[in-house]
Amino acid sequence: RVRLSDGSLISCRGLAATPRQVKLQTEHLGDLTLPAARVTAVRFGKAERGVVESWHDLLSREIKRDRLVILKGKTLDYLDGVVGEVNDEQIKFLLDGDEIPVPLQRVYGIIFFRKATTSQGAAPIVCQAALRSGDAFGLTSVSIDDKACHGVLVGGAKVSLPVAQLERLDFAASRIIHLSAMTPRDVEHVP
Repeated sequence: RVRLSDGSLISCRGLAATPRQVKLQTEHLGDLTLPAARVTAVRFGKAERGVVESWHDLLSREIKRDRLVILKGKTLDYLDGVVGEVNDEQIKFLLDGDEIPVPLQRVYGIIFFRKATTSQGAAPIVCQAALRSGDAFGLTSVSIDDKACHGVLVGGAKVSLPVAQLERLDFAASRIIHLSAMTPRDVEHVP
């Protein structure tokens, strides 16, 4: 499963990456090519109980280099370095100046170091799409016809999927604010 910088989660059958771009063979959206800066993490391993909690803990930590995560028994271990090219067989990983080809079957996941950036100039997300499979992603434009939902991901990749795969389209996204979170304009006490 691939995690994008906007929080999107996309399931994949295959992945090929260079330092500049990532090519995904997704299960529901077809083949996508994204700028590498949009991908923040890739999980190759299964989401088993106990392990997935450790994975989420690693995702929440601040890092200064790319992180290669390896499953040892029922625990996750990691190495910090620089991830180079990724293909179906191996990951080229630069550790302390040495490039090490790491077999893909030994890797649970990769967490990429990304500098915090503002998305000035990027089209705003108008809709959050959630699929029955658990995938979720933001769309900057969306249209629906008789049998398909068409949209554009942040970053410009066009996607199309059957309406039957949709769980929901959320147009409120993050624009809902609870009254308790708002500051009142004025307060008046009436006895």
